Amino acid sequence: MKFYFPLYYLFISRIKTKHERVSWLIIFPLFLLLTVCLFNGSILCFFIAFVMTMSLYEIGYFDNDFRTVAKEKNPTIRADENRDWLKKRLFSIISVRIIITIVLFIFLFNRSDSHQQILLSVLIAILIAGFYFHNTLRSRCNVVTYFIIVTARYLIPAVAATDSIYYQSMIPFMIFIFPLLRTVEHACKDKYSFPAIKKIVRNPDVFRVKWYIALTFILVIVYFLSANSIILNFVALSTYFLIYRAATLYVSKSTRILRTKHQSYNWDKDEK
Repeated sequence: MKFYFPLYYLFISRIKTKHERVSWLIIFPLFLLLTVCLFNGSILCFFIAFVMTMSLYEIGYFDNDFRTVAKEKNPTIRADENRDWLKKRLFSIISVRIIITIVLFIFLFNRSDSHQQILLSVLIAILIAGFYFHNTLRSRCNVVTYFIIVTARYLIPAVAATDSIYYQSMIPFMIFIFPLLRTVEHACKDKYSFPAIKKIVRNPDVFRVKWYIALTFILVIVYFLSANSIILNFVALSTYFLIYRAATLYVSKSTRILRTKHQSYNWDKDEK
């Protein structure tokens, strides 16, 4: 029964360890909640949009784990213990997720201005299409589709909960703060064969700290040149990520706690 509710499948199939769950909480929902608060957005709309987004996002996970893997030579099998149970009830689980998404979308749509309604609709359509192609294609194109779905995942709750007057600057910032960085890291997977990108990244923990130092530095300069309070909010959000990534770098170098190593990247030989 738990699989009918958003987030449960995510924690069972993708984010399994306590460290991964804390990290996910900090870099995704808490970051977005902080963004909404800084821009005087609706916390209610944020939580509703977040549940809607994850309900839809997990449909993409189900599609990957039960449709896509059937076509792969060496698939990653997830939720092994519950797989048979899920197969029998997959249609009903996805149907419930679709109903949840539609109901919550209607609620948000009725509380939004025209700009929000258009952008929210477009982003949801992009997320659906992006996930379909991400689960269907098996090539370097998956780097692009990955960027699309991660960007949509971050933008939908922010767009649904904040005023449209902020979108012109908020959307580019939201892309740089996480989706673009994460896509660069994703492109380092061995299956994509981008050695030049992997050589630049080398150590993901160090690369993330450098990324946020550079982003924060640029935003501070822009703020002093413009004295724009919106930019100051971006500085605060970038600093939030910088502090977390610096702490993660410290932890990753600790002999007591090691971050999760993913075999698809083979970072070990590059992390020096």
